[in-house]
Amino acid sequence: MKQEWREALSALDQSLTIKRACLPQVHHLRADSSCLIGLVHSQLGEKEKAVQMFTECLEIAEQIMPLHHITVIALIGKAACVMEQKRYDEAEQMLLRSCDIMRQIAPMSEEMARGGSNNLSLQ
Repeated sequence: MKQEWREALSALDQSLTIKRACLPQVHHLRADSSCLIGLVHSQLGEKEKAVQMFTECLEIAEQIMPLHHITVIALIGKAACVMEQKRYDEAEQMLLRSCDIMRQIAPMSEEMARGGSNNLSLQ
């Protein structure tokens, strides 16, 4: 199973390299890729690398899409990693922020599910 995660990591790293070359520094696709790479590093037990990638994701996401599920995923992923390092206060703050974001985006998600028009598109 670890080999599959390594292969996924290699493909994601290649994808992020291309995105860094072709896209603006602050772009949602770069945030998405950084988050996915963070998740894979976390799965492989590489917590410091995971924290680095979640941080990169958050630096982008908080600028252009602070109320988005990818921001929540990165916060929770980073919190899980720092909890393992016994940095509980820091993890708690991230989890509280993720809960706050979820409370804010839940009504928007419900509106979209009903077919409403919310401006959640990512340009």
